Amino acid sequence: MRKRIIIFLIVIMIAAGAMITAFFCSGNKYKDLCAYTEKLLKIEWSDCIESAAGDADKGVVHVKLEVRAGYEEEIFNIIQNRFEHSYDIERHMIPPMQGHEFVAEIKNSDILYISGISLPIRNCKCTRDVDVYVVRDEKGQMYIYVMG
Repeated sequence: MRKRIIIFLIVIMIAAGAMITAFFCSGNKYKDLCAYTEKLLKIEWSDCIESAAGDADKGVVHVKLEVRAGYEEEIFNIIQNRFEHSYDIERHMIPPMQGHEFVAEIKNSDILYISGISLPIRNCKCTRDVDVYVVRDEKGQMYIYVMG
């Protein structure tokens, strides 16, 4: 009987630790995605980003950054200083990840700027392309999509 109680208490402690870890990790996801895109693109968003959503790891990135109201011009300056020129919006393809939910959002928005970079892949003599889309939705809200 005593062993069962000890095992039960250990299980409760493990579960509580997992819940606390999940709470802190989910609370930092926004900051983690912003920091990830800053490091990936070698850019600093300052206080221009309101929120972030998506997923990112070493191989794939799908991040949607909501631009804070009033910072639209500053975001354009940051992006243009980093990437210099925009691709031809009329001729540039929407991201090839056709199944991702962000692709539909990009297609249904007013695309203001598209650029991208080729990044080396660690331990490989190849690169991956990362595209940056600056869009405005039907409500006038500006977003940055980092896809690659």
